Order: sequence, then C-alpha cells, then structure tokens
Amino acid sequence: MYFTLAVSAATRQACAVLAEAAERTDPRVMPIPGPARVAWRAPGGRAAVLHWGDGDRCDDHSAGTSHAGTIWAGAATAYARTGLTRVDPVYLAETGDAVVVSDRASWAAAVTGRMDDPDPAMIGAFLSLGYPVGAATPFRGVRALGGDRALRLADGRLMVTRTRPEDEPPTGPDRVAAALTEAVRPLGGPDPQTASGPVQAGGHGGELLRGGYAQAAWRTPRTAPGAASALSAAAAAELFRRMTTRRLSLLRRGPARAYLASLAWPAAALARGPLAALDDFYLANRAGRWSAAARQAYLLRSPLSQPLFADQVVRAARAVPLRDRMSDRLHRDVLGMLCPELLGIPLAGSGWHGEPRTPATVLAAPPGPAATDWRRDYGEAVAGFLRGYVLDHAETSPLFGIVRRKAAEHLLRLPQADRHGAWALATLAARLSGDWLNAREPARQALLR
Repeated sequence: MYFTLAVSAATRQACAVLAEAAERTDPRVMPIPGPARVAWRAPGGRAAVLHWGDGDRCDDHSAGTSHAGTIWAGAATAYARTGLTRVDPVYLAETGDAVVVSDRASWAAAVTGRMDDPDPAMIGAFLSLGYPVGAATPFRGVRALGGDRALRLADGRLMVTRTRPEDEPPTGPDRVAAALTEAVRPLGGPDPQTASGPVQAGGHGGELLRGGYAQAAWRTPRTAPGAASALSAAAAAELFRRMTTRRLSLLRRGPARAYLASLAWPAAALARGPLAALDDFYLANRAGRWSAAARQAYLLRSPLSQPLFADQVVRAARAVPLRDRMSDRLHRDVLGMLCPELLGIPLAGSGWHGEPRTPATVLAAPPGPAATDWRRDYGEAVAGFLRGYVLDHAETSPLFGIVRRKAAEHLLRLPQADRHGAWALATLAARLSGDWLNAREPARQALLR
C-alpha cells in the first residue's frame, strides 16, 4: 500500500516547490510510514508524481501510478480518474498556478497549506451522518472529485470530463449476474495472492443493489398502490431530514448555514423523487465517502477486492427498476441464477424485504446474547473521559468556534443518551486541536506534550 500525489504547475519552479513540500510532509499526517519519493517527473519539469510508503515495492510498471490506478502520468501530463462509486477516492486542491491531486486528502492539504483551515460543511455532515457529503473534506480548499470523472492536468491547468460507458447496460438480473461474475473472475486464477499477501474479498456494496437508503423508507403496498407510494415518499423525506440534521443544533449559525447549503442538491432531488434521491444519496455519499475511507483503512492491512462496488455491477444494478431492488427481488433473482441451492436456506432474523417472517425463518435465528458494541456499551469512566476531553478545550478553541459549547455540554451530560454523538464530538475535538497528529506516540508522552 502506498499513497500518490501528482503536481502540475505553470512553471518548473512552482512544480519543484510543491514537490519538495510533498517530500517534506510531516509523517504524522499520513497513516503509514514514508518516506515520500518522486516516482516520475515530466521532461519539462512542470509535472511530477510522488509516492508515499512501500517505495521498495513499486516496480517499473507502477512508476508514476497510484496503488488503485486512479492517478498516473504520461508524456508531460498527469491524469486522474474516479469510478462510479469512487471508493478509490481522488482529492483535488488548486493553489495559484498549480494543481495537486492525491488519493489522500491530508497529503494534498499539507502540501497546499490547508491543514489548519477546517471546512464547516464537512463538520456539519460528520456530526450528523458520520461522513462527509459531496466534495467536502476536513480541509477547506481540498475537495473530493465526483464519481465517474476523468482529470487531465497540464501546465497547472485542469480539465475535468465525465466518463460514460459506450452503451448503457440492458436491464435485468441476468445482466447483474453476468457483471458480478466478470468482477470476481480475476479472483479465480491459480494465484488470488499478491506480493503483499492474499487478497481479501468483501461483500461491501450490496446495499447499492437494494436501492441504498431508499429501502429503509419504502413501504410494502398493502392498500391502493397510490396510497403506498405517497406513504413511501413521506417516509423518504423524513428519513433524509433525520439523517442529515439530527445534530444540527450543535453547530453555530455560520457553520450550520454552510452545511445546509451543501445539502441543496440532494434536497432538490428529494423533492423531485424522494426514493430515487435516497438511492442516489447513498451512492454519492455513503458509498462514495464513508466506504471510500473504510476501503483505504482495509488496504493498509491487506489487498482487498470489493466486487459489488465494481462499476459494471453498480451500473447494471441501477438500471433495474428501483422497486425491484427495494423489494429484494433483484437479490433473489441473481442468487437464483448464480447458485439456486442457496435460496432454500432461510435468512437469519427476518425474511426477504417485504415478506412476512416464516416459522423456518424464526427457527433459523434462535435467541442469544446481544453482541457488545464498545462504542455504545460503555460505562461512566469512558463517558466521563469523553465529556472531559471535549469540554476541556477553551472557549476560544477552533472546536467552539464551530460547535456551540452549551449544546455540547448538554449532549455530553451523564448519562449520555446520544453516544454516537459523544464519539463524534470527541473525534472532532481531536481533529481541530491537532491531537490526531500524536496518535502514534505512547499515551504518556502525548499527555505531556
């Protein structure tokens, strides 16, 4: 695993300054040890690509290319692209007459001097949803490239185009099954193994086949179809409101306005078609932002394949009518094509979406002890630590320039009813105070700093 950063500038000198800044980046801002090294430099010196980490494993084929193949070099030009789900992210920062792209937002922020400039729109999304929305990152001026985009960087200028498949895929579960088969075919070779170890296969992305967030708002028709449709639309609007504004009261007025402005597009889409908008919101934000961060975390440990996030699988699935995805019909049909024997195994806990529980289903899920969630099942000691850590920051700290202190005190009051919110505030405090930069230090040394 290594991270990649590309620089394109109008002059050789400007490119050299940014490349040197990338090489001198504080290693604490990166999740793996360095060093940074120049992997490719354009003949005229106005573009460069650098790698961070695992430098000895980068062979001639990977020179100037990112680990995920999203950033690469050719002739005197740097290029970047994102897939439909953008689970392999690309971050963009522009400064003066230069452009920087990286697959790590913190590296782009460090090189362009944006480490200490938080984006309030991202903070509002993080407190409510747990991940950024749209293009926002923790650093103002560093933005996440949208899905299905192609970038060309030459002489400090940026050209962005939308990539499209040559032909739209036909609809139907057979097309989804074929796309999924093709996505996993490389794993069936005589060696699912790489230089850094065996490839892990994950089932992440299956929710996209079910309509993302739309399934949670869908109501199975029990009366007239029109009434069920109206009920689902109302549920979709309410779900969106609760997801995106559940902790809006924590923010001061200015940051709250900035965050709400970032929701303008999904809110407008919701008004046009609530269920379809929730499906799109899941793809662009939950998959494109939360799953992207999770994927990078997995890749720090071992190679990971996520076939359900493959572009051809997602395109084929989203071409299927949303109703067939929300009802689990697509899942059942694809499973029946790939391995019909599995359809006879009852699901644990509940039946397929929209179907009543059957006796076989109930028997498949015998009662047992509930799983422990350390993030929520903590006692007074952890609750007191979280409260003290957040509220020990002074009124003039960056945290309370964005968050209302009285609202934070209320949320952190013992016993803490909103424990996800407590963790979110503590995480935000670590980010804005810079404490996250000391994560590798022993606890005692960190406290003495």
